[in-house]
Amino acid sequence: MLRKFIVLSSLLLAVYCLNAQSSIEELMPVRGFSIAAPGPQALDQFVTFIEDELATRDINVLILRVDYNYQYKSHPELKDS
Repeated sequence: MLRKFIVLSSLLLAVYCLNAQSSIEELMPVRGFSIAAPGPQALDQFVTFIEDELATRDINVLILRVDYNYQYKSHPELKDS
């Protein structure tokens, strides 16, 4: 009787784990977008873009690239042009 209980419990646990692993993409989809940070003059337009374009497409991850315009001395080709 105990052996049947252990086998049944193990089987139920395995089925639960398989079901949980197979549906994680459905439960927590990642839809990302990467864009450079806007300048102060384009901030209103950027906010409108996020609200009208990204939100309507269910984008839930935003990677905002920030450029500090660092002037590299050892590799000047890396500076922002």
